[in-house]
Amino acid sequence: MTKSFVGMGAEVCPICLTQHNEAVLLHERFSPTFPESRSVCTGWSLCPACSSKSVDFLGLVEVEERPAPNSAPSEWKCTGAFAHVRRTVAARIFNVPIPDSVPFAHVERGVLDTLKRLSEDAS
Repeated sequence: MTKSFVGMGAEVCPICLTQHNEAVLLHERFSPTFPESRSVCTGWSLCPACSSKSVDFLGLVEVEERPAPNSAPSEWKCTGAFAHVRRTVAARIFNVPIPDSVPFAHVERGVLDTLKRLSEDAS
């Protein structure tokens, strides 16, 4: 793979994995360090859509296995499945208080399928 001193970078949403806040990256010493074929992750932050929902909703991110405490988002083994659940409902389902400062939580594989099935049964 060839490299370039110019690259594209973007932040990634930890809930929906959407790239946003794209920027052109330029290596200050013009050293060929950026891969030409893909974007570079410059950080993790909520995208505008997930950020606007985080006031009333908690993002549930499905992962293969529970992440280690204080692990970096790049180390999470996300399945790509996610859902937004009202904070009041999430607090009742999981039986724990959820601070407003927490925009999302990890859930084990199968939890989202169970919640979907329960919500369909209730309809």
